[in-house]
Parts: sequence; C-alpha cells; structure tokens
Amino acid sequence: MRKELENEYSQRKSSFEQLLRKQKKILAAISFMRLAVMVLAIWFLVLGVKTNHPLIWISMGLFIVLFFVLVSYHKNQNDKRKLLAELIKLNDEELSALKLDFSAFPPGNKFIKPDHPWSHDLDIFGERSLFQYMNRTATHNGPGKLAGYLSTPVTDTNEIKDRQELIRELSEKINLREQFTAHARLMDIDEED
Repeated sequence: MRKELENEYSQRKSSFEQLLRKQKKILAAISFMRLAVMVLAIWFLVLGVKTNHPLIWISMGLFIVLFFVLVSYHKNQNDKRKLLAELIKLNDEELSALKLDFSAFPPGNKFIKPDHPWSHDLDIFGERSLFQYMNRTATHNGPGKLAGYLSTPVTDTNEIKDRQELIRELSEKINLREQFTAHARLMDIDEED
C-alpha cells in the first residue's frame, strides 16, 4: 500500500511539474505579447498625434483594450501557475509523510490541554502526534475542528459509521482532495471571514 501511494504521489508530482513548466512558458509568451501590444499602442499614439487620422486613434484604442485583455489573461494564467506550484508542494509533503517526516504539518501545540484526562498521555497533540499525522486541513477552522474530534470521543455508533464512510469515500478521491486543499491554501482568509 505504501509503495502504491508513493508511486501515485510521485507520478502526480511529476505531472504537475510538467504542467508548471508549460505554464511558465505560457506566462512568458503573454508577457512578451503585452509588451509588444503596449509598444504598438504607444506607436499609434505618437502617429495619431502627428497625423490626427481617426483610423489611427481607433487602432490605438484597440491595442489598449487588447493590452488589458492580456493583463487579465495573464492574471488567470498566473493563478493557474500558483495552483500547480501548490499541488506540487502537496505531493511533496505527502511523499515526505510516507517516509515518516511530518515536519510540513503543524503539530497542534495550541490544542494541548494539560488538564485533559488522556490528551497528553496518548500524544494526541504536539510533535510526532496523532494530530500532526492526520492533519491535512487547509481552511482556517479546520485544525480546530480536527482537534475537537480528537479530544472529544464520539459514542454514537451511527456518527462513527458516518465519519468512517465519509473518510472512505474521500480516500478514493485524491484529485478532489488535492484541488480543494490547494485552492484553500491559496485563499487569503482571516479569522473573521
């Protein structure tokens, strides 16, 4: 199982790295096109001032519009580049975790409660803890929710079965999990949001 996961994460990482290289080439081409369009717009502006011909002014306006379209397109492509970089990072972290290196994941020290009856004895929180082993949360409230699940036992068998079924279902959807996590990590959300 471990070898299969290692192969899966390695292949995904390699695939994302290849896409990232292509994305960087696309961004370079768009940057060059923006520069060329801006130079042409300035050239038409100078030509328009000299000749005052309406067709030249219209051409200049079209080049300015095209420049802003390229700026918008560049932003979208740059967002894709950031997403690919985050997906590579996620797969790197999972490969490290398979080698028992969980340093990329927060240990949850802030959730340690010395007065909790078994939290400290069972290494639920802290370095090399169950929390650090399991924590793949990406939203602001995710770590607290996971900490609550780990420190408050569930006794309702239906709820336990529901959680197990949810975990089983999500365990098979690696692409969905990674896309969600990468998007969540890239969002700039604070506690109020």
